[in-house]
Amino acid sequence: MSMRSIRPHLLVALLLVGVLVGAVVSIDTGGREHRSSGQTRAASDQCVDIPAPPNLVGTSLRQAREKARHAGFDLSPVIRVPSAQASGIVINQEAVQGCEPPSHPPVMVEVSSGPLKDRRLVLAYARVPPATYECTATVAFDIDGNIQPLTCGPRSVNVAAWIIMAKWYGADGFARFVHLGPDATPGQVAKAFRAGIPTGQTGLSEFEIARAYYGWPRWVGFPLCLINGHCPSRG
Repeated sequence: MSMRSIRPHLLVALLLVGVLVGAVVSIDTGGREHRSSGQTRAASDQCVDIPAPPNLVGTSLRQAREKARHAGFDLSPVIRVPSAQASGIVINQEAVQGCEPPSHPPVMVEVSSGPLKDRRLVLAYARVPPATYECTATVAFDIDGNIQPLTCGPRSVNVAAWIIMAKWYGADGFARFVHLGPDATPGQVAKAFRAGIPTGQTGLSEFEIARAYYGWPRWVGFPLCLINGHCPSRG
């Protein structure tokens, strides 16, 4: 089916399906659920609420560990990301909630590694520099567990988001899009999307940040291609 033969109402329906697909994207954290700004919420009626961890933002990593330990929490993982803050300062925290929390519930913390020095740095799993200059911004998890913001402005990749996503998803999730490189075709992108369907990880966030990194054109991720797998050849 060509683009010209798609009727307007059908195109709208397909785009709506693409939006609905995005609603099911979640971070693969082994059944754990992230919550922003130190707030926690039970994943279901059967889950047990745990107290919110203390505010660690603005403290040194050493102080944060001590503060968390006294409150009965464990800092895990500790992820270092570039930031305008001084190196070693906690710039963000995310409580991890589960139905069977451990005796010392984990709290993910982002720790500043200092200002971003190279704005064309080749990031994890990529083999070439980005198409545009990189940036850095403190990230948060939305209600569905997705990392935001992925970019600063329309095209600059948020290095902090990239580092965290690479840490959480690894080669099985995040890298399957990044490894496609700057010349990815719609068919390759669709194959990468389908690879995540069995685990329920559709990968729209990973796709969006990879597209910003490489400067892929919009048509690479056209919803019709992603839904039925019939992608036009590039050219």
